[in-house]
Amino acid sequence: MNREYRLCLWTFGEIPFEEKCRLAKEIGVDGGEVQGNIRKNPKEIGAILAKHQLKIKYK
Repeated sequence: MNREYRLCLWTFGEIPFEEKCRLAKEIGVDGGEVQGNIRKNPKEIGAILAKHQLKIKYK
């Protein structure tokens, strides 16, 4: 059975969004939850997540 692991990207604190995605992928996470005050538009967020091969859950 394959499991997907997701992480709230706010866990990484006040570092740039792309760095959060890079770190999430590096530790083996499959996707992230994006919430709060996001300063990027959805297309930018999607492109960064795709670059790091992460799935998204948006709240």
